[in-house]
Amino acid sequence: MIKPYLLPLLLAATPLHAETSIRQWEAPMSMESYVELHEPTVPKAVATVTFKNSTVHSTDETFSLTYEGLVVGFIFDWQYMDTQSERLTVEPPEGYVAVPYEIVVDEDDVGYVHIYKWEGM
Repeated sequence: MIKPYLLPLLLAATPLHAETSIRQWEAPMSMESYVELHEPTVPKAVATVTFKNSTVHSTDETFSLTYEGLVVGFIFDWQYMDTQSERLTVEPPEGYVAVPYEIVVDEDDVGYVHIYKWEGM
C-alpha cells in the first residue's frame, strides 16, 4: 500500500507524456497496422522507421515517437492522392535526416525509413 504522504513524490516523478516508440491502430489481429521507431537495421543509421499498413485507417493525423531519446515527428496522410495507399512523412529533429523523408505504402504492405545523424556536405 502506498503511504498517502508519498503520493506527491510519485506523481512528480511520473512523466506527463510517456515516451512511446510505436503508434498502433486498432485492428483485428490479421490486419495489424503500425508505425514503429526502433533500432537501426542499416549501417550508420541511428534509428529505423517501419510502417506496416492495413485497411484500418480513417483519418489524417500527426504524432511523434521516441527511440532512445530521439523524438521524431510524423505526418500520416490517409488515402494519399485519393488512392488506397497512405503517405508517411518523417520529420526528425534538427541535426538528423530521414532517408527517404516520406514513403507511400500500399495496403497490406510495409515501408521503411532510416534516420541518420546529419554530417554536413
